[in-house]
Amino acid sequence: MGAFTFGHQEVILLLLMINAPLVTLASAILGFYPGVSDLSSKYDSNLTIAFILPYNHFWNMTTHEEYEDCGDDCVFFREMDSAAEWMVNIINNSSEILPNTMVNILRVHEWDIGDASFGDVAPATLSLIEDASNPVVVYGTSSSTRGALAAGILSQFKIPLCAGSLNSPKLSNKANYPYFFRPTFGNTWGKSIATLYSRWGVKQVSMVFDSYDEESRLACLDIKAALFAAGVRFLAVLSYKGNRKGIDFSGITQELRKVDARYIVLCAQGWSESFSLILAANRTGLISKDHVWTVTNVPYPPYEADSSELTLLDGLVEPSLTWQPDTAPFYLSLQQQWSDLFDVDPVKYQNPEFNWASAGAYDCVGVLLTGLDKVMKEEGTTILSPRIRSKLGYNAFSNTGFKGLNTNPILLNDNGDISAETTFTTPSHDNYSPFAIIDMFGKYVPLKDPVFVGGATVPPWDGSKPPLPVLLATLSDPRGKAIAILVAISNSIAISAMCFVAVYKTHPSVRTINPSHACLSMVGSIALMGSMACYLNEPRQWKCYTRVWLMYLGIVLLTVPLVMKNWYILQIFSLASSTTVKHLSRIFNISHVVTGVVVAVQICLLVAYTLTSNLYPTTITIEEVFIVHECVDHNHYSSISSSQSHQKSNNIAEVGLAVVSVLFVIALGACAIAVRNINHKYNDSSLLLICFLTLAILVVLDSQLGVDEYVLVKRVVFFFLAATHVPVILVAPKILQVFYKLNLDDLGVANGVSSSGCGAGAGVGGKKVLRASNSDVSEIKTPKKYFKSLPAEILVRFKKKKK
Repeated sequence: MGAFTFGHQEVILLLLMINAPLVTLASAILGFYPGVSDLSSKYDSNLTIAFILPYNHFWNMTTHEEYEDCGDDCVFFREMDSAAEWMVNIINNSSEILPNTMVNILRVHEWDIGDASFGDVAPATLSLIEDASNPVVVYGTSSSTRGALAAGILSQFKIPLCAGSLNSPKLSNKANYPYFFRPTFGNTWGKSIATLYSRWGVKQVSMVFDSYDEESRLACLDIKAALFAAGVRFLAVLSYKGNRKGIDFSGITQELRKVDARYIVLCAQGWSESFSLILAANRTGLISKDHVWTVTNVPYPPYEADSSELTLLDGLVEPSLTWQPDTAPFYLSLQQQWSDLFDVDPVKYQNPEFNWASAGAYDCVGVLLTGLDKVMKEEGTTILSPRIRSKLGYNAFSNTGFKGLNTNPILLNDNGDISAETTFTTPSHDNYSPFAIIDMFGKYVPLKDPVFVGGATVPPWDGSKPPLPVLLATLSDPRGKAIAILVAISNSIAISAMCFVAVYKTHPSVRTINPSHACLSMVGSIALMGSMACYLNEPRQWKCYTRVWLMYLGIVLLTVPLVMKNWYILQIFSLASSTTVKHLSRIFNISHVVTGVVVAVQICLLVAYTLTSNLYPTTITIEEVFIVHECVDHNHYSSISSSQSHQKSNNIAEVGLAVVSVLFVIALGACAIAVRNINHKYNDSSLLLICFLTLAILVVLDSQLGVDEYVLVKRVVFFFLAATHVPVILVAPKILQVFYKLNLDDLGVANGVSSSGCGAGAGVGGKKVLRASNSDVSEIKTPKKYFKSLPAEILVRFKKKKK
């Protein structure tokens, strides 16, 4: 026998063995049962498979009455042993599987009915290891706790163990149980349930589990982890001990009512008083069209219930593996053979149809022996050497090609559990109704509409708060369209005004506004309104920084040229007679230099802000009513008002940007006062005053802007007025003056006005003056008329040029 290594699990195992004095190595062995075959080749060699079940519980029973008195457990254990033995007989009479080897059976007693200590399985397992028959593979154990102990011991000796009815998730841990596998599910439904709930839009659930039953407890742990990873919120996680009778479930049901549980996950066995929980839930209104119970096992009553009670099971949601249909020809063939065996010995086979007990045993023994046959054939030997034993880990049985009852063929996943799709059903008291499958790739495949309590086919609301509206402006909704239209109009006005100034920069009327300064103000208008375009569609980090740059540059470019231009005019009129051309040029250059310096300072502050900030779009809930995407500086963020969509920052660079902008807005008002007495031809005091008041009022209004679904539109309207009023007030009068001048020029050309120093067109000092009669003046076009006749005028001038 190989050396036995000890870890923390083995220490616990030995402690359990100390508390199991009733079972000795000798008394655990029920008997050795040699195989029988009609094939002479089978007697060339032999091997032993051990069955470990609670034989003293049922082995000596000879009548149905005895089994009825014992209960369902005795029936199930009898079916397991009979199905496992039948599979051994099939292999012993097969010329394809283990053709030169006879399979013998060693039956090992697991525990006594009078003292069912979990630790009894440890000495029982050691007894089969020490038996002279030297078992190669093992089938059995009656519970997950005993199975884990047996698997831990057998893995130390490289003896594979298969269990057909153990569903504890912990047995999927191949680091602890490398020689254990099972052709059944491992109660790990978490990912499948998370996929289903995601499909239904479920965001919050409650959970109840039987803390006494390990399979149920670990099943809920797996479900909880998967739902938590999917972002599902748990309202309540409650437990009870299912081994107790007469449990008062009122505390659990009242707690579920208190948290308004709508979707409830129940992890419990059918024997664990789970039906009593369903009855208590029904009394408190938790079984209704507004509630969905997802159960790992249908909580059937432990007694003959009437139909009114059984209808409480209608609409429950249960995950299960997608088993082989019982109408498949292969399944029907095996079913007929089993039924024939039952007819011959009904006490031994108990049930004429397969169930989970007989199917699990049949599949387990079949996979064990066909897998062993596969390994021996790959090694080219019929002798069970230590090298063969070392290759009998769970992965040796993952794809043996065995045609099973549960699935055909039996395939195992990376955890040593059966590999199959998950089927969701809404079981009723008289049938099962599959409505969806989660395939091997985790994809939801609908089969039909689920049927919930009351016959509804639409999953009910999960009770969570309706999702808060997100103030996001996209081009597909009215807010986004309004913002896009305002940005387009504002920029069109600014671009048109800038083009006009550039084309007519030498015109006397346009020169009074200083074309270079005017064009800079138009650029500022475009930048300021362009910052509002960053509110469109999904927020991005680059949009946050772009908006800051365009906004602060736009304010400076809009205001500084106006201030410096009026300062320049003020200097000219203040110096008056002492002004020289050289002096005028110096003043003009100073105004440009100051403008450039201010813009450069603003750019430097923007660079500093970009480097020192961590601006990123952040979702912020405002008064539990709206969700806004604010560009928050996470390096300097302090707070955000619950009623305004503005944050307070202590970033020095941002404070500097705001100070520079405010100073030049104030400078507009100061210039308006300073130039109020200058010649009206050059006097921009009205424009400066309007600009100052507009910007000041809009800044105050924007800072007090409350949050509602149109807050972004309101802000864009404010910026629209701020960005558009300067081009309109500054350039619109000049457009009118230019068009009137063009009208007068056209009228003079049409009347043949002489350019000589005499006649009607002669003025003082020989200067050319246009004089028109009353009839001529009546022909002067208004701007509206001029625009209407503009195409005709262009055509006439084009024809003249051709001539």
